[in-house]
Amino acid sequence: MVRATAIFLVIGSVLAAASFLARTVLHLQCFGPDLPGMSCAAQPYPDALPATQPVLLWLGVAVAVWIGSYLIRNLVFNSAAWVISKMFPGYLDQFATHPPVPSDYRLR
Repeated sequence: MVRATAIFLVIGSVLAAASFLARTVLHLQCFGPDLPGMSCAAQPYPDALPATQPVLLWLGVAVAVWIGSYLIRNLVFNSAAWVISKMFPGYLDQFATHPPVPSDYRLR
């Protein structure tokens, strides 16, 4: 889970940096003609989002979904384990991992 989260954060930060570069440095807010009274006809990024960078808003939404999916996964698996342990007592004990038994090695 830690590795997947790290990869997710790296990809998200690359997308945020690319959006920042495109909007501020390269001035790519508008790809279409700039119509009078209507501003840009084809904006790749909406300007009316409640964030300084719209990509930051969507990254925040993605992080919230990521955390929510992790919480829902834990809730589902823990409740399933609880129901199985109540319906079939002792069934889940066969899947429990036990600490390894140390073996004796002969010294020469």
